Amino acid sequence: MTSIVSVKNIHLHYGQQKVLSGVDFTLNKGEILCLLGPSGCGKTTILKSVAGLLPISAGTIEINNKVVSRDNEMIPAEKRNLGMLFQDYALFPHLTVTDNITYGLRGLNKNEKQQRLTELLTLVHLDGNQHKYPHQLSGGQQQRVALARALAYKPDLLLLDEPFSNIDTKVKFELIDQVRDIIKQENVAAIFVSHSKEEAYAFADKVALLNQGKVEQLDAPDVLYKQPKSLFVANFMGALNSFKLATLPDYLHAKFNCEAHDMVSFRPEHIKLSPMTESAVIKAQILKKRFVGSHYQITVKHNDTALLVLTDKGEHYEPLQWVNINLQSEKAILFN
Repeated sequence: MTSIVSVKNIHLHYGQQKVLSGVDFTLNKGEILCLLGPSGCGKTTILKSVAGLLPISAGTIEINNKVVSRDNEMIPAEKRNLGMLFQDYALFPHLTVTDNITYGLRGLNKNEKQQRLTELLTLVHLDGNQHKYPHQLSGGQQQRVALARALAYKPDLLLLDEPFSNIDTKVKFELIDQVRDIIKQENVAAIFVSHSKEEAYAFADKVALLNQGKVEQLDAPDVLYKQPKSLFVANFMGALNSFKLATLPDYLHAKFNCEAHDMVSFRPEHIKLSPMTESAVIKAQILKKRFVGSHYQITVKHNDTALLVLTDKGEHYEPLQWVNINLQSEKAILFN
């Protein structure tokens, strides 16, 4: 695959304050990377560094095999052939959809500009809306206008800063699917910033999960969820239940292949409940039950530890009931 972006061991600091520490990743043509993490972890700083809006203190950033940033030297943003989609879309309210999209298409003649406009209107499903103004469009339509404008001059790389944060939850994931399809059709590399793991799951091909200016893990979204390399990654990507091995039967230890570990963890969906029997090995008492539509969330107490269990058979259980816990050993999560 063709590498579009290569970020190599970049550092950034303001005086004595370290913001980024040794960040590395590469991005190929047509790939979507999510920079994910809590507030203040450095994800927006990375995006601005790649964009040419912030100088890095050490390391290099390459776009299309050309060094664009290194040691406080950088090629300006306008010379990096980037498209940018901002959180507030930054549309010109006094310009029509046509004029917003074609605003940056300098150097094309009238026919070329019209041809590209027609391609983009079809691509973002806005045919028939070209004469409208931003205030006449829905939030999703405004975002697609901003996306069309960012793609208009065929950039090598698309940068998106919290692109879905202002979209109503009811339509957000439909829009995410649409935007992902558009980016894939254009075969452009994209980096987007988010604090939402749900957005990352739906939108990204791979995720760089950041913690205090460092990449904790870079993998496909499902790998971060199923095979986290640290407790931080595991907890950030979803609910986690942890057991002290000393509280579990010895025969399970071999199943978990957990030599040199004192804890083993499971996602809520990988713990199964069954009615209490005399032969029950791992006992727990139900504290509370909540129906959330497609399944039940059941909180149980095991050895003074509260555990979250997801099940579609919650109608069989009630608070204060004693149950047996069955652990899916092949789904065990262990940390080095």
